[in-house]
Amino acid sequence: MQTKRLQQRTKEKVMLLDTRKLAMSRVSHNGLMLEFVSEELKRDRDIVLKAVRNTGYALRYASDELKQDREFVLAAVTQSGCALLHASEELKKDRDIVLAAVTNKGYVLLHASEELKQDREFVLAAVTQSGYALLHASEELKKDRDIVLAAVTNKGYVLCYASEEMKRDLRILATAIATYPAAIEWAEPSVFYSCPLLRAVKKFHENPRYSDEQRRAVFQQSLDHMIRDLDQWSDVAATLMKGSIFSANEKQWVEESIVAPLHHPDGLIASNLKRKHDQLLA
Repeated sequence: MQTKRLQQRTKEKVMLLDTRKLAMSRVSHNGLMLEFVSEELKRDRDIVLKAVRNTGYALRYASDELKQDREFVLAAVTQSGCALLHASEELKKDRDIVLAAVTNKGYVLLHASEELKQDREFVLAAVTQSGYALLHASEELKKDRDIVLAAVTNKGYVLCYASEEMKRDLRILATAIATYPAAIEWAEPSVFYSCPLLRAVKKFHENPRYSDEQRRAVFQQSLDHMIRDLDQWSDVAATLMKGSIFSANEKQWVEESIVAPLHHPDGLIASNLKRKHDQLLA
């Protein structure tokens, strides 16, 4: 019974929208109403252009002829990158159209031509808008530091799609973990030997029930190791603190023990460290 009623309502909409003036009015307010106009009106340039400018995805209901029209497809993907799915195969190779689409919805890089998936400009625009687009980038560009950094800045979990080399990059790791703490699971094991702070973060991730005292002990051990090369770890520490991994007190310890000493106006790094370490142990 419900199916019949739905079919009847659909027929009524089609009959209702057969008049050009009424169709123009409806698609101006909701582009998806293009679905219910007559086949003749789906070939009407003015109506279809009005529809895709309102809702880009309405390109789906346009005539095949208009799906091959550059002006219409560009208007559609500018409004909604998802419309790229319904563009002709030829226009999926068009640089301007694909760039407009991925700038709006990065993940539609999936529907771009293989050639454009290897184009650095396009992939960078896509991952900046949606880190998930990294999945559809070429293997070569998954090794590009700027592209991977832009992707994990947007969505930390996409670290899993990066090359093994990028999973060893401390800046990329810290950025990914700051936005998505579980991203530490995809880090190359070797980084935990070279970066004491990441080693501490890994322990916190694996032991979420650590008491404050246990976390403090892990922190103390990490800080002791990092004193040897503050300059190397300062950037990693500052990046990690942007996330929710550390408590407010822990962020303060990291800031004052690792980041701030490098910019201490009196150059009293050693005394500052000693003071903070004494506080930590107290």
